[in-house]
Amino acid sequence: MVRLYVLFLISLCAVFTKAQTPVNIAFNQTATQSSTANSGEAFRAVDGVTDGLWGNGSVTHTESTLQPWWEVDLGSVQEIGGISLWNRTDCCKERLSNYFIFISETPFLSEDPSELSGQPGVFNLFETTYPDPDRTIVINQSGRYVRIQLQGTNPLSLAEVEVWQHPDGDFQTIAFSSIPKQLSTSGGLSLNATASSGLPVGFSLVSGPATLNGSNLVFTGEGGLVTVRAEQPGNGIYGAANPVERSFLVVNPADHQPQVDIRTPGPTIPVLMPQLGWYEISARVTVAHPELLSINSVVFTVDGVDIPASGSDGYYRALWKPTQSGAHQVKATATITGGNTGMQNRFFDVTQTGSAETITTFDHGQIFSGGTYSYTGTYELPSSVGGYSQILGHLSITCPPGGCDPWDRIAQISIKGRDGEWYEILRYITPYGIACDHTIDLTRFADLLQGVVDLRMDLVTYQNGWEFSLNIEFTPGDVVFPYSRVEKLWNGTFPFGDPKDLQPLDTFHIQFSPQAQEAELFVVNTGHGWGENNTQNAAEFYEANHVFKIDGQGAFAQKLWTDCNPNPDGCTDQFGTWQYDRAGWCREPSVRDTAITCLGGS
Repeated sequence: MVRLYVLFLISLCAVFTKAQTPVNIAFNQTATQSSTANSGEAFRAVDGVTDGLWGNGSVTHTESTLQPWWEVDLGSVQEIGGISLWNRTDCCKERLSNYFIFISETPFLSEDPSELSGQPGVFNLFETTYPDPDRTIVINQSGRYVRIQLQGTNPLSLAEVEVWQHPDGDFQTIAFSSIPKQLSTSGGLSLNATASSGLPVGFSLVSGPATLNGSNLVFTGEGGLVTVRAEQPGNGIYGAANPVERSFLVVNPADHQPQVDIRTPGPTIPVLMPQLGWYEISARVTVAHPELLSINSVVFTVDGVDIPASGSDGYYRALWKPTQSGAHQVKATATITGGNTGMQNRFFDVTQTGSAETITTFDHGQIFSGGTYSYTGTYELPSSVGGYSQILGHLSITCPPGGCDPWDRIAQISIKGRDGEWYEILRYITPYGIACDHTIDLTRFADLLQGVVDLRMDLVTYQNGWEFSLNIEFTPGDVVFPYSRVEKLWNGTFPFGDPKDLQPLDTFHIQFSPQAQEAELFVVNTGHGWGENNTQNAAEFYEANHVFKIDGQGAFAQKLWTDCNPNPDGCTDQFGTWQYDRAGWCREPSVRDTAITCLGGS
């Protein structure tokens, strides 16, 4: 008998399949919100577009109210693994701070977060930090309704809300911080991301001028947008994490040149010098990506002679003294990181005699309702060294279609100096709903009011706006001091009339130049507005005296009180309380200013 043994040898191997990536179950579902402002509909947060730039039309926006909310109905009860919130990125990202996440299988019964937190069956979570630009939060709850609600008062804006269906295995997230711009010449960087599960995260290069070896990203030397992806495929315990992509710009210095804009002298108006003397040449230099590309040097070349400039933050100056009147040429050359240069040439005249000049600025520019507005324009003003004995500003306010704002509003006109600072040159409180004109002496600001300048009108208005223009009139004549400089000490508000805050304003320490012959302390103050503790109507209707001390001694006492009837500018057909006397101003641009000479001249 022959016995046969037949053996079937079967090799067994473990077969693992990649866990499925979570599904966004909020996509295209019904979304609602507490209110809608600026056409920022609730649906924008479930349209599948995570773009946080407001102008691209995929960001929600509510009114600025107490505890605004947004919510989505998933259509049925779902197992929710996590939620991803995408923030607005062009501004205002801090608004999405201190917010609640509520989840319920049944509709929410209140708009009050404290009541919702106590509603049976409602899951709630409170987060303090804003997504930058996005954040994924582990939930692991069942629910149909998902609400995002702010704790305080602010508009609520969301670029996208993704609700992730619970995957096979536990839900996990990837934390992958945004990557700032990089220089192509820096070589590269090491990528870093972590999974909430503790499992290792892998990286892949999606696109851009770089190569990837593990977590080491190496730049190829070219400029462009680099996109990298972080992934965690899951294991037998955890489901796959939702991949996270980060895009950032790689900047090649060779691709960029600085832009040079000569500010003084101006391009068309001659420089008036009754006596040839030192004149400040200035330029503004800008470069793309200033956080990476620096301005290494700026040189002015006048009539073939180089003059190194000093300055920072894009504003550069140098002194030059002509040997004769007539035609001259200035060239400004800037060098940046990597050695690229930019330049501008300008031909200009120096003259010892001049005529009156009137420059129109803000030519009927309109400011409309909606809150705080700024209107900025660039203009050429006459340049001089002691050539203009008087500079007057003629302000004209007229009503746009629909009429002027019927209430008194605060406004300022400021000029940007050649150091890049903004200096207020005119304070304005609007009349009640009517047009008005005003003239103010701006001679003390002669050093700022020359060459190519930026002027800005800041205005608060809610019920319509104004059309405005400012004509600046320059009158030639002899001056006592051909050179001057303006130094800003303080600009802001002070809670005058608050019994809990009776401290004086700040103390300022000023070091005068040895060449200074005289100094003037110029103060403009307006009592306006109503504070929480406005004792005896101190903001507007309290007749107060202010004392200015210099070196510890009382130098000047100012009585901050103005007779308003008749109105100083003739604006007498107003509504409201224009006729009542008040602290430092009336219902027109004339505000109380004080000039104190505090350094004796020779």
